[in-house]
Amino acid sequence: MFYFSTCESSSSTGVDSYIDFHTYCQEKKDGFADYIMENSFRGKDQPLPKKIENFIKGAEDLFFSKPKLPYNFRLGFFLTPLYTVILLFLIFGIHKKRMKVQASAQDYRIEKEEDNTLFVICENKAIKQDIFHYYRAQKNSICLEKINTNDFQFYSVKPHELLKHLCQLNGVNEKKAREHLAHMGIKDLNVLPGCHEITLKIIAAVKTAVDFEVIVMDDFLKNESIEFENDFFRLLLYVEKSGKKIIYLSCQMKQAAMRLNEKIKVNVRDFKAYPMNLNTVSLR
Repeated sequence: MFYFSTCESSSSTGVDSYIDFHTYCQEKKDGFADYIMENSFRGKDQPLPKKIENFIKGAEDLFFSKPKLPYNFRLGFFLTPLYTVILLFLIFGIHKKRMKVQASAQDYRIEKEEDNTLFVICENKAIKQDIFHYYRAQKNSICLEKINTNDFQFYSVKPHELLKHLCQLNGVNEKKAREHLAHMGIKDLNVLPGCHEITLKIIAAVKTAVDFEVIVMDDFLKNESIEFENDFFRLLLYVEKSGKKIIYLSCQMKQAAMRLNEKIKVNVRDFKAYPMNLNTVSLR
């Protein structure tokens, strides 16, 4: 509304020009009243003029509207950059706070030499988050947490465009990320529509393609479909063979294999780590 109002005012068709037109008409009306009184009601000693004289002279019957800027335009012109700078500083502060890696309360080094894949059951979410924050601060680990894929599905971004963008952000070779996608059953992104599972697989492929030694997941598979879990496990098995350490953090295990389920029934104090066979367990 402000934009259109400014355009109308600057092109002389705004409300201010409309008011000026009526002001002009009122002034002419008042002038005409004085003119009639002076020329039609003269005294007895002053005869009326025989020649009819037009009250309107020249182009006075035309009103020429002038372009105008809104009130306080100059003030607004200087305040807008000021507000922009203030907002940029506020946004930068919020972004910096969100990007800041939270420090963990203690040193958690869970990975073991003999086991490439570990399931870590935690006593509560606070301990689980503390472990996750510890590994997020390490330079040799990549962390995967629950993701709202709607944040990546905007303006109809195509899956192959999202893959390319995330590869650039994470410094990952796109060919390597596509190889990881192939292990999850995706060979051609160009023919696939953007959806929750496709987006999740793209993020997982890019993150696991980062050249780090340890992959830490915070309930990444919770509430996901069995099909996605099976596809993701195929990728983890491939990553496991390359020598990377895999740590899965959770406070509970759903649909676990009986052998592992029996171990988890033991009372947990803080956290416990168990070797995990990706072929025989479900983490959903």
